[in-house]
Amino acid sequence: MKAIYILVFLVLSMTLASGCSNVNSKSDDLNAIREVALNSISNQDKQQLNLVWKNAEVTKIKFDEMINEYSIPEGAEPKRIENLYKVTFDKNHVIFVDGNTKKVVGTISKE
Repeated sequence: MKAIYILVFLVLSMTLASGCSNVNSKSDDLNAIREVALNSISNQDKQQLNLVWKNAEVTKIKFDEMINEYSIPEGAEPKRIENLYKVTFDKNHVIFVDGNTKKVVGTISKE
């Protein structure tokens, strides 16, 4: 009976540990995307955002949402991206990052 309790405990522990590692991995990915977006901003703007950049909102969005929300003219849109993230530092700085290549694919700057 004691062996069964130990076995159940080990299985639950391993499940919990693997679940936590997935959360950390996702958090690391979002931080990498956030940092790519920050590095695309001018040094002057970067100084203004320095204290809040780690709190920037990172949202996975669909390609069509980017096209529709920001009225990108036909023919000017980038190639279709399946793993697209929108990084919002503040109302004036919105950066779009390809989650696969970790490259900036669009910038909306309202100054």
